[in-house]
Amino acid sequence: MNEHYLETKRTIDAIDVKNIGNLKKKCAIFVMVQNEEIFLPLWLRYYSKYFDGDDIFVFDHRSTDSSVKDSLNSFQFQTIRLDYPYSFDHQWFQFVAENTQKKLLEFYEYVIFTDIDEILFVNSRNYNGLDDYIHKLDLEYVRCVGYDLIHMKDKEKIFKTGKPVLSQRKYWYRTILYDKTLLSRCPLNWKIGFHGVTKENSNQDPDLLLIHLHKLDFDMCRKKSFERSKLPWSESDVQKNWGWQNRITDFEKFTEYFYNWPSGIEITKIPRGIRKSRQF
Repeated sequence: MNEHYLETKRTIDAIDVKNIGNLKKKCAIFVMVQNEEIFLPLWLRYYSKYFDGDDIFVFDHRSTDSSVKDSLNSFQFQTIRLDYPYSFDHQWFQFVAENTQKKLLEFYEYVIFTDIDEILFVNSRNYNGLDDYIHKLDLEYVRCVGYDLIHMKDKEKIFKTGKPVLSQRKYWYRTILYDKTLLSRCPLNWKIGFHGVTKENSNQDPDLLLIHLHKLDFDMCRKKSFERSKLPWSESDVQKNWGWQNRITDFEKFTEYFYNWPSGIEITKIPRGIRKSRQF
């Protein structure tokens, strides 16, 4: 284990969890961010409905903007600063996620890990929300049903921050790529990108959706892809083409990715009942 990984592990081991005596708390959630002025407030606005600030852990991976500081003025959460030389290194991402999950499971019955653009949405009248779903859960882990929300720029305006996503976007498509396993009470061994877990039973629950917001706005997504292409990437990521969708700079190639990847997608309207909920 190199020095960077050792330092990361020391940072994770030093996380201060505010527990309640010898009892485990019900659930924690954590995320990694770098310069997320749009998605961090959106993510916090949604998950703060279901988690106390002591149980929300935001790993700030060398942000150079004021997104984390500004969010602390509006939301309560624990922030942990990470200092790693590459902005993108999927093997290191995996190392952080797996070690953080193990650490938090010492204090919580369940732990959730998401990317900053992922919303876990309970689509069932049997539950009052994500917190109620977790409270009633009695499985080792749950696999979500994945959807990619998409901005149809010929039909929808540019995204405005501060307004609910579901008041501005009407379209999505089903994708098994986001049938992720993110909610668990046992340590998981994720595959690169967190799209799968080794030695996993299905445990897929149609009541738990993962709504991926990467394509929330065409211009915003294209700008972020261009900016990320200039950030430091690990050699292994570049050689193995991991995270390629975050490095597209050509307009035509980006447009093809945005509207036609994965191949064979069927873009449909988000059900009215979900949009009316305005939960995010």
